[in-house]
Amino acid sequence: MKSRVYNSHGMSLDKVKIAIVGSGPAAFYAAEHLQKKLADRPPYIDMFEKLPTPHGLVRSGVAPDHQKIKTVARVYDRVASHPRFRFFGLVEFGKHVTLRDLKSRYHQIVFATGAQADRRMEIPGEDVAGSHTATEFVAWYNGHPEYANLDFDLSGKRVVIVGVGNVAVDVARIFCLNRSALEKTDIADYALEKLASSGVREICVLGRRGPAQAAFTNPELRELENLEDADLLALGREAEPDPLTLEELAEKPDRTAEKKIEVIRNASRRVPSKPKRLTIRFLVSPTEIAAGEDGRVKSVKIVKNRLYRSRDGSLRPRATDEREEIETDLVFRSVGYRGTPLRDVPFDDAAGVIPNEKGRVLERPGGKPLSGLYTTGWIKRGPTGVIGTNKPDSGETVSRMIEDVAERHVVGADPFRIETMWRRIYSGAYAQHPDHALAGVLSGLEIACWDIVGKALDQPVYNLLGGRVHETLRSYTYLYPGDPPAGGGALAIADIFGDPEAGPRRAAEYAAMGFTALKYDPIMPMGAFDPRQLSLAALDNAEEMTRNMREAVGSGCDLLIGTHGQTTASSAIALAKRLEPYSPLWLEEPVPPENVAEMARVARATSIPVATGERLATKYEFATLLQARAAATIQPALGRVGGILEAKKIAGMAEAHYVSIAPHLYCGPIEAAANIQLGACSPNFLIQESIERFDGFHARILKRPIEWRDGRIIVPTAPGIGVELDEAVADAHPYA
Repeated sequence: MKSRVYNSHGMSLDKVKIAIVGSGPAAFYAAEHLQKKLADRPPYIDMFEKLPTPHGLVRSGVAPDHQKIKTVARVYDRVASHPRFRFFGLVEFGKHVTLRDLKSRYHQIVFATGAQADRRMEIPGEDVAGSHTATEFVAWYNGHPEYANLDFDLSGKRVVIVGVGNVAVDVARIFCLNRSALEKTDIADYALEKLASSGVREICVLGRRGPAQAAFTNPELRELENLEDADLLALGREAEPDPLTLEELAEKPDRTAEKKIEVIRNASRRVPSKPKRLTIRFLVSPTEIAAGEDGRVKSVKIVKNRLYRSRDGSLRPRATDEREEIETDLVFRSVGYRGTPLRDVPFDDAAGVIPNEKGRVLERPGGKPLSGLYTTGWIKRGPTGVIGTNKPDSGETVSRMIEDVAERHVVGADPFRIETMWRRIYSGAYAQHPDHALAGVLSGLEIACWDIVGKALDQPVYNLLGGRVHETLRSYTYLYPGDPPAGGGALAIADIFGDPEAGPRRAAEYAAMGFTALKYDPIMPMGAFDPRQLSLAALDNAEEMTRNMREAVGSGCDLLIGTHGQTTASSAIALAKRLEPYSPLWLEEPVPPENVAEMARVARATSIPVATGERLATKYEFATLLQARAAATIQPALGRVGGILEAKKIAGMAEAHYVSIAPHLYCGPIEAAANIQLGACSPNFLIQESIERFDGFHARILKRPIEWRDGRIIVPTAPGIGVELDEAVADAHPYA
């Protein structure tokens, strides 16, 4: 096992590697943030899961009749399809791999193991036969391999479920579904048969507070109203909000809580008419699970509660002297979850989480951060929120991971000593290798230093790199969808690229705006198994698209073929031959960029200039490209290549080879501003990418937008990189 896990890539530290322990939503969102924030050449990410399959609770916790929720797995599959992502199932942390193993092979480790243990009620009889956790029942009917062999006696008439969260409601609803409804789900076959033939006719759900405080969501509650074979019921007195709740709603109206109360009131007035009854009780707490002579569950003893206002202002339940006993055949508890300790990883036993500060693992609660260790999801914050809550939570953790690189190399350093900072980062964490993951972080830090230096000297950066040689810079944009057609839905970029009718119409609109160059990819989509050989139909479509594009914009607008390394060299040459009659300005990344020899073969075989470089980092990779004469135009992306000074060095190397530069834009207006500084002081500047006219959100996030007029960018004279970020807008859109 160890040989398979650790040695397929050699695991040397010349490339940044990140291990993620766990494979649920939080784990995949962390991987997604890393892939996005560190560009499309992210760190190598290895994900470890003790089960054979990924996706955590999306696979084994979401109710089988909630298929729409499970479609989020498509996002995770897209993350997993990245060539620098690997999944290792049947690998348990602490058993097959240890913290020491991971620390010796990875730069950073993220723990995303969720909250795997159920909280106990701590009442007598909790462990008698017939008393179960809702978690194990959910895992059983979802086919979880560790729970598939459990046996639940469903022959009895009544089931009591303790808790009013969404999981409790899921269990209640599953008991209410008939065979026809169950057969439309992906429930395990053995569970379907057992549930369809069960004797359960009454389901009683217990909540310790009132309807307004119930944790279930209104969509879940509305589902219970519309069950085919079960009536949703409530007791009249319990359905009414207590005085403190009414007082709270009067002071702070809450439409969600008011809707819950309305649905429960209706349930209390309902006359049952269906084969099954689902009753939700409020303001009650179990005090004991009583067993019969056979040792199995016989009843649940409960106490009535009254709400009071606690010191923190919340409404909490307090037991009264009023008692009741509910006869039942089964009990399921769903009163919360807690994390479980991981070997050699700090754990806060009181909170049931890994102690952390915004995702950085702490040596103990309130202690110091442990270098390179991070956490996300329920094991980080506790069992709160829904699947989507994990996305911003993981984003916070990934931000800390990136900040830690800055803390190590930049904080306290002299911003004027840019070359020293660059070398320390490159030769330290990188082991003198052009790594494409942290190159994005390095680029951001380097650009920030140039902005500080320029503003300190009251000079634009280009004046510190030889001075301005261009007053304006020609720009191009990709084709982006416009307003959807009448009666139609929104179009995707791929719809425009591949449509020989819609694409040219959109191109004519851009030409009317003033653009003199437009880029598109006529052989979309991109795939995990590229490069590929293009079919004759794909070649025909690309040729028709380009012919129509040329007719639409005439000779006053250049066409840029913006392919993304999808084809083999021979297929790229065939494509080029088809497109040569239409005189494109360039053919971009005709083959994947890692094979410079094949790129050079394409360049030699066509009259269309080859452009590439958006996925290359540092002068060392560009040197290989230039030496092979593989491109007529290079496209350094300053948010990835290593920063402004590194790009200036690359531009100088290109100038000596009579190669032009066309700074690529894969980020937003900050990278665009850095690109402008480079273009302004580079004699061999050809053209620069823009996101349309830098309007919309890219204008709002800057205090003064980038100026664009008649197809050209106006080089700013302001100091630094020439723009100021609007922090308020940025804070309001952290993941835009």
